[in-house]
Amino acid sequence: MKERPDWRWLLSVAAAMAWAFVVIALYYVVHKPIGLSNAAALLSALRDLLVAALVIGAGTGIGLRCLARAGDMAGGQGADALETLLFGAGLGLGALGLIMLGVGLVGGLYRPVMWALVIGGLALGGREAIRLVRRAWGEALPLPAGLFYRFVAVFIGATLVLALLQALLPPTAWDSLTYHLTGPKLYLEAHRFIPDVDIVHLGFPALIEMLYAAGMSLGSSAVPQVIGWAFGLLTLLLMYAFVRRHLAGELSSDGQARTGGTPSTWDVRVAWLAMALLLSAPTVVLLLHWAYVEPALMFYELSAVYAFVRWRESDDRRWLALAGVCCGFGMGAKYTAVSLTVALALLVLWRRRAMLWRGGLPDVLRFGGVAGLVTLPWLLKNGFFLGNPFYPFVFGGVHWDAQRQAWYAQPGSGLAYTAPWQLLTAPWDMTIYGIEGKVGFSATIGPLYLIGLFILPFVWRHIPTSQRDVLRPVLAVCGVQYVLWLAAAAQSGPLVQTRLLLPAFPLLAMLAASGFVHAAALRRPQFALDWVLKVVVALSLSLNLLGALVDAVATNPLAHTFGWESERDYLNRRLGWHYATMEHINRELPQGSRLYYLWETRSFYCDRPSRPDAVLDAFLHLVYRFGDASAIAAHLKAAGYTHVLLYQQGLEFVLAETDTPLGERELAILDELRADYLRPVHVGGQAYVLYELR
Repeated sequence: MKERPDWRWLLSVAAAMAWAFVVIALYYVVHKPIGLSNAAALLSALRDLLVAALVIGAGTGIGLRCLARAGDMAGGQGADALETLLFGAGLGLGALGLIMLGVGLVGGLYRPVMWALVIGGLALGGREAIRLVRRAWGEALPLPAGLFYRFVAVFIGATLVLALLQALLPPTAWDSLTYHLTGPKLYLEAHRFIPDVDIVHLGFPALIEMLYAAGMSLGSSAVPQVIGWAFGLLTLLLMYAFVRRHLAGELSSDGQARTGGTPSTWDVRVAWLAMALLLSAPTVVLLLHWAYVEPALMFYELSAVYAFVRWRESDDRRWLALAGVCCGFGMGAKYTAVSLTVALALLVLWRRRAMLWRGGLPDVLRFGGVAGLVTLPWLLKNGFFLGNPFYPFVFGGVHWDAQRQAWYAQPGSGLAYTAPWQLLTAPWDMTIYGIEGKVGFSATIGPLYLIGLFILPFVWRHIPTSQRDVLRPVLAVCGVQYVLWLAAAAQSGPLVQTRLLLPAFPLLAMLAASGFVHAAALRRPQFALDWVLKVVVALSLSLNLLGALVDAVATNPLAHTFGWESERDYLNRRLGWHYATMEHINRELPQGSRLYYLWETRSFYCDRPSRPDAVLDAFLHLVYRFGDASAIAAHLKAAGYTHVLLYQQGLEFVLAETDTPLGERELAILDELRADYLRPVHVGGQAYVLYELR
């Protein structure tokens, strides 16, 4: 007999559940644990993280499919999960950037197209990427024993977390607002490449900026910064993989390195210390959340050297081709990566020197041909749009002439003319006197590179032969790039910047870390040099971490992330009169307005069509072309400009900090232009004056 339902019990349970839900819902409607604005801010940050992860995941999926088609490249030595995953990410992200180039050329930069690319990339290799992530996670990154390496791990983790929190903020870095993000913004607005924008940097190869465009299309302007941070993380993991594979060896109790045996702590120590040394350069940490291209350049340089070393091991030319692809992606991100291509081409030639005609030259041509082929789309784009494949160098092009080239390159202003002794002391000077954002070397790189590299020659003989054979090409690549940089810096002041060497810093970090770790071989009963050096490293890293914490407190990223501070308030706090002036322009000027900037390079937050002064030469070029105030005013009017934005602090910087040709004649023309042809309509503190063309 079927049992009848207990209706009394059912009604009791239903009433209790309904009452609980009603009370909970109404209570938290009144007593909100988090406000709507806070929830919206948190969801926005999570969205940006998700979008960046999807872009990285899509690129990795594409790359893993490409590697699968290339077949087994292990040369008898199985590729581990981490290595495969990282090479797949680099290959696929570069390919995705080239796909975005094609989409931009045909006018397809629309959000649905971006979603289709991301979903397609994930469909191609997403499942394989997840499998490799699980395998790599299982292999983990074993932490060496000892308090020192625990602190090193804490430093790396804390630095990455602080950088990620700042990457989620609205962009404020100078070059990001000048061109790294301004170009993608303009392309997305037009849904295609715009050939006639007078921002010289938009003629540079833009592989990474196209990834930024994909991220901005699907999320906010913070997504590119998270993608840049992700490239930094990929670089650190690739450093670990490189050391684990190529610098393996045990360290005995007396500090002497020996080969063989079980997987050791020696290589793990070098790996962890190398990762910490890379992050010990404050400028590198800043670049992780600035949406610049240097984190990607570091990754592709290390990838190219890694693939070159794998080719030397296996003699499998597919690894040599992969090195060429990575060099091509590097040159697709920045012209300066040509120095890496030259360095590796010389090493290929040296490797095959005994059979130059039968193997050496063909391998060099194979390597260089692949690198050139990967770079070629950017050269063709520039040739078609700007009339010069290498715009703006060598052949000039649209918006460019001899006067602008002379101002931009400033020949005769380099170290050979201003401080020739620094050609010998540059490593010391860039370490001690280099300060991020200041004229000169313009980067803060920390003291540990100089110390570790100084120690390396003294411990070189204690490093096993197999490991020295790997470190030699690393040294050679760094040496060739340094010599080429020094030759350029000798001629041109703008090329003195240490930032141009930053792509080699992961390699330098591994070399310096080898010096520090092998200092144990110099230990004697009466003095433990390695212990003293650990104290020095720990002290330097502690001061770096303290500086990063102070900077984070000043930036206060959590206030924006949790919605306690609006984007507008944050940008006003960080950019001051710049953002306030951009707001005034967006709010007060009519839609048909068009602005010409003088001594202001940043136009990202301006919604009106603008011609920024990207290389601070706009007024000089106007004087060069037209000669007097009346002709300049007539040209601006005829070109459709309605307003002129003058950045007074930018003018003062040019007059005080650069070897400018702005003289009495030019300043007199400027005064006449302001007095007779421009009417001030807005003043932004001591920084800006907005004029209307009369």
